[in-house]
Amino acid sequence: MTLFPTILLVCGKVNFSNLSRYSKLSERTYRRQYRQAFCFMGLNAKLIEMTLGQGTTYIGAMDCSFIRKSGKATYGLDWGVA
Repeated sequence: MTLFPTILLVCGKVNFSNLSRYSKLSERTYRRQYRQAFCFMGLNAKLIEMTLGQGTTYIGAMDCSFIRKSGKATYGLDWGVA
Protein backbone atom coordinates (compact mmCIF):
# COMPACT_ATOMS: atom_id res chain seq x y z
CA MET A 1 0.00 0.00 0.00
CA THR A 2 2.97 2.29 0.51
CA LEU A 3 5.15 1.41 -2.48
CA PHE A 4 3.26 2.88 -5.46
CA PRO A 5 2.33 6.24 -3.90
CA THR A 6 5.93 6.58 -2.70
CA ILE A 7 7.32 5.86 -6.18
CA LEU A 8 5.22 8.75 -7.48
CA LEU A 9 6.67 11.07 -4.81
CA VAL A 10 10.36 10.20 -5.18
CA CYS A 11 12.50 12.87 -6.78
CA GLY A 12 15.32 11.33 -8.78
CA LYS A 13 16.11 7.64 -8.95
CA VAL A 14 13.75 5.15 -7.37
CA ASN A 15 15.92 3.01 -5.12
CA PHE A 16 15.59 1.65 -1.60
CA SER A 17 17.35 4.64 -0.04
CA ASN A 18 15.06 7.16 -1.71
CA LEU A 19 11.97 5.08 -0.99
CA SER A 20 12.83 5.07 2.71
CA ARG A 21 13.53 8.80 2.62
CA TYR A 22 10.02 9.57 1.30
CA SER A 23 8.04 7.07 3.41
CA LYS A 24 7.76 5.76 6.96
CA LEU A 25 9.36 2.42 6.05
CA SER A 26 13.07 1.75 6.39
CA GLU A 27 15.46 0.78 3.61
CA ARG A 28 15.80 -2.67 5.18
CA THR A 29 12.01 -3.18 5.01
CA TYR A 30 11.98 -2.46 1.29
CA ARG A 31 14.89 -4.83 0.71
CA ARG A 32 13.14 -7.63 2.59
CA GLN A 33 9.86 -7.10 0.75
CA TYR A 34 11.56 -7.17 -2.66
CA ARG A 35 12.84 -10.68 -1.93
CA GLN A 36 9.24 -11.95 -2.13
CA ALA A 37 7.76 -12.64 -5.56
CA PHE A 38 4.87 -10.45 -6.74
CA CYS A 39 2.58 -11.01 -9.73
CA PHE A 40 2.56 -7.64 -11.49
CA MET A 41 0.67 -9.19 -14.39
CA GLY A 42 -2.19 -10.08 -12.05
CA LEU A 43 -2.12 -6.58 -10.55
CA ASN A 44 -2.33 -4.97 -13.99
CA ALA A 45 -5.18 -7.29 -15.03
CA LYS A 46 -7.13 -6.46 -11.85
CA LEU A 47 -6.59 -2.71 -12.30
CA ILE A 48 -7.81 -2.88 -15.91
CA GLU A 49 -10.82 -4.94 -14.86
CA MET A 50 -11.69 -2.47 -12.10
CA THR A 51 -11.32 0.48 -14.47
CA LEU A 52 -13.12 -0.82 -17.56
CA GLY A 53 -15.52 -3.28 -15.98
CA GLN A 54 -15.94 -7.02 -16.16
CA GLY A 55 -17.01 -8.64 -19.44
CA THR A 56 -15.38 -5.95 -21.57
CA THR A 57 -13.27 -7.04 -24.55
CA TYR A 58 -9.62 -5.98 -24.18
CA ILE A 59 -7.01 -5.60 -26.90
CA GLY A 60 -3.36 -5.24 -25.93
CA ALA A 61 -0.63 -3.96 -28.21
CA MET A 62 3.08 -3.38 -27.70
CA ASP A 63 5.54 -1.59 -29.95
CA CYS A 64 8.94 -3.24 -29.50
CA SER A 65 10.77 -1.19 -32.10
CA PHE A 66 14.09 0.34 -31.21
CA ILE A 67 15.76 3.32 -32.85
CA ARG A 68 19.48 3.72 -32.29
CA LYS A 69 20.43 6.90 -30.50
CA SER A 70 23.77 8.48 -31.09
CA GLY A 71 23.61 12.09 -29.98
CA LYS A 72 23.11 14.45 -32.90
CA ALA A 73 22.82 11.55 -35.35
CA THR A 74 19.55 10.24 -33.89
CA TYR A 75 17.14 9.23 -36.65
CA GLY A 76 14.24 11.66 -36.95
CA LEU A 77 15.96 14.40 -34.95
CA ASP A 78 16.16 17.57 -36.99
CA TRP A 79 17.65 20.87 -36.03
CA GLY A 80 14.74 22.57 -37.78
CA VAL A 81 14.87 25.32 -40.31
CA ALA A 82 13.92 28.75 -39.01
